[in-house]
Amino acid sequence: AHKYFSNYSSEIRRQLRFKQPILDRVHHFFHSYFSYNASTRVGIHIRRGDFLLVRRVSTDQFVFKAMSYFKRKYPSVAFIIVTDDRNYCKKVYGNRTDIFFTPTSFDAPTDLAILTECD
Repeated sequence: AHKYFSNYSSEIRRQLRFKQPILDRVHHFFHSYFSYNASTRVGIHIRRGDFLLVRRVSTDQFVFKAMSYFKRKYPSVAFIIVTDDRNYCKKVYGNRTDIFFTPTSFDAPTDLAILTECD
């Protein structure tokens, strides 16, 4: 429960902050692809890889249904997909102009930072 950590919230926030080089990559990504006023940015994390063997993953139908929800709710939406199976996701989701993929050069901490910067 949060009450156990309330006295340490400042220290926890300081330790869990992304390092500046990661934030610089994230901000460059957003400035390169998006106008901050043009879109509501929705992050989608699609983990397949090892999850395909040990647990169920969200179906493509579920992801498309969730995207439809956001398209109805907001006038302008951009979806940013973070995934460990880029080839699969590009095949399934890559034909839409409102979907963006993080660069292959991004590592896991940078992908996580991307998701935290979404709306």
